[in-house]
Amino acid sequence: MWRTLRNRHLAAATGGVRAHVAMMFLSAATGFALFLGDFPLWRIIVVIAMPAMMGALEMTFVRRIRPEDFDRAYMKVATFGLLIIGLLVAITNGLRGPMAPILLLAAVMPLFIFGGRRFVYWQQLRVLVLLGIIGFLPDEVLGPPLTKEAHAAIMILTVVSSLIILTMRVRQFLTATRLGLEELDRMREERLAEAEERLQRMQSVSSRIAHELKNPLAAIKSLVQLTKKSSAEKDQERLSVVEDEVARMELILKDYLSFSRPLDDLKIALTEVADAVADVREILAARAENADVNLELHATPVAVHADARRLKEALINLVSNAIEATPAQGTVSIVCSPTASGAQMVVRDTGRGMSAEALLRLGTPYFTTRAEGTGLGVHLARGVVAQHGGTVNYASTVGVGTTVTISLPAQPPGMEPKCEAEVG
Repeated sequence: MWRTLRNRHLAAATGGVRAHVAMMFLSAATGFALFLGDFPLWRIIVVIAMPAMMGALEMTFVRRIRPEDFDRAYMKVATFGLLIIGLLVAITNGLRGPMAPILLLAAVMPLFIFGGRRFVYWQQLRVLVLLGIIGFLPDEVLGPPLTKEAHAAIMILTVVSSLIILTMRVRQFLTATRLGLEELDRMREERLAEAEERLQRMQSVSSRIAHELKNPLAAIKSLVQLTKKSSAEKDQERLSVVEDEVARMELILKDYLSFSRPLDDLKIALTEVADAVADVREILAARAENADVNLELHATPVAVHADARRLKEALINLVSNAIEATPAQGTVSIVCSPTASGAQMVVRDTGRGMSAEALLRLGTPYFTTRAEGTGLGVHLARGVVAQHGGTVNYASTVGVGTTVTISLPAQPPGMEPKCEAEVG
């Protein structure tokens, strides 16, 4: 894509007339100087006609090719141009003549189009071979010696015109590259906008579907529980499996709805973080007890501007993960303390820990180290904390445990508290 865009702009730039006008001016002025120096007429005609023919050929050829074929086509043009330049140098006294410096253009110009590609080195090798051939040509081919005045005039014209042509070409190539990059950036932005719009539509539809599935699942769960009470022991075991799977589906839907809920509905108020952490501990105390995990709390009062409900949701997800990752008789501790810029919460467990590879992927939706997990909880927690202007950092060692550090600023960036009086 990038090469096609660049070549399209490059073809337009190369097909311009200014560089060719400079080349034709050089040939015309050189022809006039040769005429004043009593040079043979046929040589003067070749010097004037060949650059004009090369310019017309390049403009016509480049404008007709497709962008994807530009490189290959321009290589042919450059090879043909080298032959014409070699002929002009050869019939104007060869390497001792005033037009010899123009061979440098043929060696340098491909660098600006093709960079360090193989063709550039082949072109430079061709220039060296051509220099060797011209150096051994007989005087009959090179032509009669020029007068001192004509030689000096043509040399000055050649150097000045070569610098002008080289400057024009470099500007053309730089402009073509810049335009190609700008167009590529614009196309990338358009594609990203389209993808974001499609994603929002899909999230809206999938959230609605997930919400609609909650009621049927609740009904199924209730019927299973009622049926299990009056069923035989063998059937009760099977119904227990169904009940567990329904509960798992409900958990997945709950996680997904929390994940897909827009993150721009924060209700900022002055919130006592220690109270929010204490509420989370009370909510999860029964789960920790059932798992035979010791849930500890060490909280120092600290208030920040935050959405208490969403902050609790994030903490519940992180602490729940810690409890599930911790074996029986293990410990999960929650520490809340003030910092210079706000508040910090640390959730530390003595669970199985995670490998470095798993730690890198942590927070990716639907990536989880638990068979019954969805991976949405960590993603949701990070999103909520990030929206508050905070960060979530993980540190983990396999077989030792995991530490999650949540840092919150005193005030979310760009947000004004809606109610200073609320604390909770």
